[in-house]
Amino acid sequence: DLTPARDGFTDRERYAKLSLGEERRDVGHVIATRGCKHLCRHCPLPPAYAGAFYALPAERVLDDIARLVARGARHLTFADADFLNGPTHALRVAREVARRFPGITFDYTAKVEHLHKNERAVDELHDLGALFVVTALESFHDDVLKALAKGHTRALALAVIRRFATRRQTLRPTFVPFTPWETRQSYAELFAIVDEEGLVEHIDPVQYTIRLLVPEGSLLLVAPEMQPHLGAFDGETFSYRWAHTDAAMDELQRTAAAEVARWTRAPLETADAFARLRGLADPAWRPDSLRSRRAGRVPRLTEDWFC
Repeated sequence: DLTPARDGFTDRERYAKLSLGEERRDVGHVIATRGCKHLCRHCPLPPAYAGAFYALPAERVLDDIARLVARGARHLTFADADFLNGPTHALRVAREVARRFPGITFDYTAKVEHLHKNERAVDELHDLGALFVVTALESFHDDVLKALAKGHTRALALAVIRRFATRRQTLRPTFVPFTPWETRQSYAELFAIVDEEGLVEHIDPVQYTIRLLVPEGSLLLVAPEMQPHLGAFDGETFSYRWAHTDAAMDELQRTAAAEVARWTRAPLETADAFARLRGLADPAWRPDSLRSRRAGRVPRLTEDWFC
């Protein structure tokens, strides 16, 4: 039976909410597909699925959604690895959600290349109730994107970002900014691009601190680009150690991560957190030059999303 068991729910106030301005909505977690047809080297799915994915029966997905709505969900987060691996299936499910459950909103995750290739589907999903889309940009450095086999370039990422902005659609990028191939210059440039493109409020501060994880079975273990940096397996973290050729980059990651962890106890506004992290990346940058401070809040979940 592919239908998720929903009987073990505890108090729903303990679960993530949709933050929509001052409003908070209960969120239901659902998937319409399993696996992924892509082989991004840093992703944990390729060792398990080897590039395969399959669509779950639409009626089972919709039955599950009906149970979530009956329990109070007013927003759905489609947690598929990539909702647009099967765009026809995604549209079929989303159209039925809109028909059967008027007013229910949703978000989903999709690769940059899929958002570019399936523009008409993205527009229709927006019209059907998609409040935002999560996409794993990872980096704006083409060497990093190539080493991770991401399937997109900096130029394509910027094209998708700008199309979303033109269409007044919300993109919520995620990053892995600390890899063996990122440089201090390219890390600082990430902040500059985010500010220039008006994305400061779209990105959770923790995304600027993520360090590449290389677990057992990772495709990175056989990637030539990774070999000079790869260390021994660490049984405590269940991953392989690696070190940047510039030790200052590893120290910067630890400092940034510690700062963000501290803010979980005393939260900062997103723009203020961005400014502090950008100051770590580029000490010469002046916070009063931040362009996106007045951009306003955008739809998000109340728990940070890792992709």
